[in-house]
Amino acid sequence: MKQRDNSQSGFLTIFFLAIGSLLLVLSVRAEVSEVVANMDQAEAKAVQGIEAQEEARTVIVREVIETKKQKSPLYITMQGGQNRFGYKNNFIDSKYSAGVALGVKLFSGLAVEGEFQYSHYELPKGLSGFEVTDLRDNRTGRVLRRNVQSVYYNVASQYRGSGGLKYRIFEEELVSPFVTGGVSILKSQAKMTNGTLNQGARESKMETALAGQLGGGLEVNLGSIKIGAGVKLFKHMSGLDKPSWIDAWKKRHPHPADLNNQKEFFEVLGTVSFDL
Repeated sequence: MKQRDNSQSGFLTIFFLAIGSLLLVLSVRAEVSEVVANMDQAEAKAVQGIEAQEEARTVIVREVIETKKQKSPLYITMQGGQNRFGYKNNFIDSKYSAGVALGVKLFSGLAVEGEFQYSHYELPKGLSGFEVTDLRDNRTGRVLRRNVQSVYYNVASQYRGSGGLKYRIFEEELVSPFVTGGVSILKSQAKMTNGTLNQGARESKMETALAGQLGGGLEVNLGSIKIGAGVKLFKHMSGLDKPSWIDAWKKRHPHPADLNNQKEFFEVLGTVSFDL
């Protein structure tokens, strides 16, 4: 009987030890699982923090780039077209006009611009001039004889430098009208390309004139690029050089083939502008 009680007591002891060990193992496993879960959460939060920092850095970089783009006030315009007169002129035929403008944005659609423009013309009926050739003594350089010959120039060139203002009425809209105004210095010169006279006589004297200008047109706003078309009217304020003259019916008249005698003309231009 005493031996059976000892056996039962040993069995109970082993049973309780096994139960205790199992509970201990389960408790440790729960604590380990909790630690792993906490580590996973900490790692996820760290990853989220890194992603948030990267996203914030990207946003800041984008804002800096956009700010730099918005702060640049400079733009350049490529333009080309033709010059026309307000009346029928059979003595001058406009071929093309091309140039470039550099602008600085001031505020609220207003900008200041500087332009350089080259225009090419043909003179179907010619522009008369004179070539003077001196025959000199080779030893003394003294003029022995002076020859004067008639020259008929068949083409002409005009160089225009302008400064003025440009105002875009709806600067931020897709389509915006604009107006311009300013002052231009015009340099005109006739040339002979179909003759056989010496090279020095193939160009006339460069003539200078001062002109005021007004213009307007439309632009399509494509962000940093603007495409447009416009018209500029020019009116001579003064001819700084004496123009060419012809004799007709015993009277002196301004030569119709001389660009400096065209007191009014206008340019029809297409433009493409790029922000710098």
